[in-house]
Amino acid sequence: MDDTIELPNSEYIDTNLGLKYLNGNKALYLKVLNSFLTRYQNLDITLLNENEVKSTMHTIKGLSSTLGMEQLSTIAKALHDTQTEELTIKFSATLKLIMTDLNKSQKKSILIVDKNYNDIDTMVSTLENQHDLIIGITIEDAQQSLSEEKIDLVLLSTELSNLEIIDTLKQKDISFISLQKPLNMPIITEKIKNI
Repeated sequence: MDDTIELPNSEYIDTNLGLKYLNGNKALYLKVLNSFLTRYQNLDITLLNENEVKSTMHTIKGLSSTLGMEQLSTIAKALHDTQTEELTIKFSATLKLIMTDLNKSQKKSILIVDKNYNDIDTMVSTLENQHDLIIGITIEDAQQSLSEEKIDLVLLSTELSNLEIIDTLKQKDISFISLQKPLNMPIITEKIKNI
């Protein structure tokens, strides 16, 4: 097993059970989890007709069980068999909690904007295994990356910070962390986890 791959931490997902069903293959497990997230994160079952609900619940019942989401699987089975408002609400709430946990466990795409190569090196060596990193040495590099890439977070050197980039981040609703020098990577890492 590849121990560098991060599994989600959720009270609604028994990752050990899911891994057992997939013969301990973490990469496959994460691929199926990501597929589940992509496919169902915007699911609103109140918009589906009775047959669509039945079909969707049938699929989710099996898939969620395979992934170790026993509570969701049980609710999906009940909703498949009997469609009630109470079960619909319970299913939607449980799915939302799972999706929140899955989104938290996803690799963040982080844009590092700093002109100090030593600081960039420090951040890359600390963060590269947990996140997708993009480097910008100038504000122009940062603006280009922000227009071309999906960025979840920006680590912005106070030396390069300006109103233009902060306005862009606000418009795009992208969180940023101002980098104070000297860098304190444990604090930066903790801030990233909380975003």
